[in-house]
Amino acid sequence: MSKWITRIARWVLGGWFLVFGALFLAARLGLPIDLPGDGNARGADFMAALRESGFIGELMYAGFFAGGLATLFDRTAPLGLVLLGPFVVVIFFFHLVLTGNWPFGSFWMALFLALLRRYRRRLGALWNPARAQGRP
Repeated sequence: MSKWITRIARWVLGGWFLVFGALFLAARLGLPIDLPGDGNARGADFMAALRESGFIGELMYAGFFAGGLATLFDRTAPLGLVLLGPFVVVIFFFHLVLTGNWPFGSFWMALFLALLRRYRRRLGALWNPARAQGRP
């Protein structure tokens, strides 16, 4: 992946999660924001259950915001990908199974996997301190 393609991919993925994380958090704080629909009745039921839990929604939206923000910058992109990974997987299966909008979910999964591949060497440093210091 070229430098500019990687940058654009980071901005698209990170920006989408950052914006929607901020919108959902603002709506949960009571600001009058018109949020996008949940797709269909099954998707709406699933999202309603998450919202009614009282903490999953806020945790998810904060994760969107933090992961999206981290993904925007090359230095913190691996951390952002780690934070966004579970959400991307859930979004993929949410749209594949519940809404039937598989192209939307597949787009985010493909973009995420492409960035994971691009940052695969730097991701290892998150778990291996020796690798972070340049030792094998």
